[in-house]
Amino acid sequence: MGAIANSVITTAVLTAFSGLSYKTVSILFDHPTNQNHLESLNYRTLFEAKKDQFTKWKSKYSLHSKEINVSIAEFYGVDSNVQGGYLLKRWCEARLGGHFSPDKFEEFNMIKKFCTMDIKSIMTEQENVKSIDDGTAVEKRKTFAKLKGKLKTKGVEIPKDSVDIKPLMRWCKENLKLPYIPENYSKLEEVQEFCSVTD
Repeated sequence: MGAIANSVITTAVLTAFSGLSYKTVSILFDHPTNQNHLESLNYRTLFEAKKDQFTKWKSKYSLHSKEINVSIAEFYGVDSNVQGGYLLKRWCEARLGGHFSPDKFEEFNMIKKFCTMDIKSIMTEQENVKSIDDGTAVEKRKTFAKLKGKLKTKGVEIPKDSVDIKPLMRWCKENLKLPYIPENYSKLEEVQEFCSVTD
């Protein structure tokens, strides 16, 4: 009876240990870096941008500058999009290659938000297309005039006689920074229609 009990206990311990080992090995090899883990969640990093990559880093910084400047110590005192874009690119590069750890959830969420492609970065990969927030005053007014009355169904109501472009700009800013992941793919066409200007 003692030998059987020892055998059962040994088997149980080995089974538990092998399960724990499998889980640890699985975490280490399935998602060894933050970038690998992001890719497993269908995110693409800004380093994958083919067109105007540094412009995209400046834009990403501009869209999130208030949050970045408060959340990340390296950005305290940054006052230009050029400097912010440069620092953001370096910050992301250092962290994307870092080991993914579920314990560093807050840092991983910042990497996910600040280092990946968003609707704006995908939209501006096309030739002669820029987002409305990067357009000139004339381009913004032309786009605004063309869209008046159309936005009612999109969550922004702009009467035909309105001259206030702010609701459109707010809607665009909110939607341009959505991450480019499968659940937002359908938004791209809509955002491009309402938030882009062509050269």
